[in-house]
Amino acid sequence: MKRYMKYVRIILLIVLCVLMTYVSSETMAECEAHAWKDGKPATCTEPGNRICTICGAYEETSTTAHAWKDGKPASCAEAGNRICTVCGAVEETGTIDHVWKDGKPASCVEAGNRICTACGAVEETGTIDHVWKDGKPASCAEAGNRICTGCGAVEEIAALNHEWKDGKPASCKEEGNSICVQCGAVEVIPAVGHQWKEGAGYSCLKDGNRICTVCGEVEVIPATGHSYSRYTVEATTESQGYTRNTCRRCGYVYYSNYTPILQVMPEIDLESLAYGGIVTDIDNNVKEYTVEKTDDGLLTIVTKANEDGKVEVRKLHLSAELIDQFKTEGIISVHFKNGNIAVEFELSVFESAFIVNMYNDVEGSKGFVIVIDPDKMDEDALYVKFYIMRDHTNVYISKGIEDYSVFVDDVQVK
Repeated sequence: MKRYMKYVRIILLIVLCVLMTYVSSETMAECEAHAWKDGKPATCTEPGNRICTICGAYEETSTTAHAWKDGKPASCAEAGNRICTVCGAVEETGTIDHVWKDGKPASCVEAGNRICTACGAVEETGTIDHVWKDGKPASCAEAGNRICTGCGAVEEIAALNHEWKDGKPASCKEEGNSICVQCGAVEVIPAVGHQWKEGAGYSCLKDGNRICTVCGEVEVIPATGHSYSRYTVEATTESQGYTRNTCRRCGYVYYSNYTPILQVMPEIDLESLAYGGIVTDIDNNVKEYTVEKTDDGLLTIVTKANEDGKVEVRKLHLSAELIDQFKTEGIISVHFKNGNIAVEFELSVFESAFIVNMYNDVEGSKGFVIVIDPDKMDEDALYVKFYIMRDHTNVYISKGIEDYSVFVDDVQVK
């Protein structure tokens, strides 16, 4: 029986729950607009709520605003605050603006200031602009100035530009000028120079000219003169020689420097000459000569005149080997004759200290050369000369050399 009653209670509880759920859902379905009533009041720190009188639903309400009261007063140097009378919250209210009064007045050279009447703060107010009055007036050549009435500062005003008007006109040859209408300054304008155009043409022998298109002046251009190229034709045994001169500019030709037809000279048999080709002309062409030796050791060498009978320059070449040969043959003196001129000397003259030292100092020395030039005799010049022989240019034994007189005393010119 007890078990039966337990089951009955369970069944009744289930039915009751079903019925309550049904009734509640039916009621909720019918609450289309809530009928609110205040629940928990809201504060400035926590939200409140409200309750529907129909369905019992709860809805949160927002927090309320703070209820402020003044706290610490703000100043221009320090922030103030306010305090909530409900929750005690503190909120900063910031600083207030300075209350300025004029302090030190500003000038054009020094800054002024102003002072806060609340906190005593000082703020610089900067300088003021200069108040200018005219000073020295500027001119074309010199700067002027203006003066500040406040501080006496002086500021330069740049010199004015010249205002030019035309003065004397410039020409091809002469300078002109411009004049400043303000200060009278004069500025030189350079001569413009000629503007040339070609006039009459010039040639090797004829002057030309050019004409200035500005002033009409005519300037002469001198003839250039011939500029020659030269071609030389050597003389042959059949025709004379000459130089052909041709102008490079105009082609004019003339001939000069004629040389005679070459004469065919008979060949000289060197074997017929006692000592070979020791006698030559000025160009070292071998010439004929005769020799004669005496028992007392004198060797006479006589040149032969040209076929036309003319006596020209003759050179006697005495190599070192030939001088040694003369000594071997017992020759003591040499007599060299060319026309009416003769020179006589002993071979020992070449052994003097003066000659030996000079001979040794000459590079490539090979012997001696004696020259007789009859034409020099007519000119009252030195017509007998002694040289030291070498491969190229012979070395003249000059009068200017020390001890030359000792050498000459041993040479007899007749």
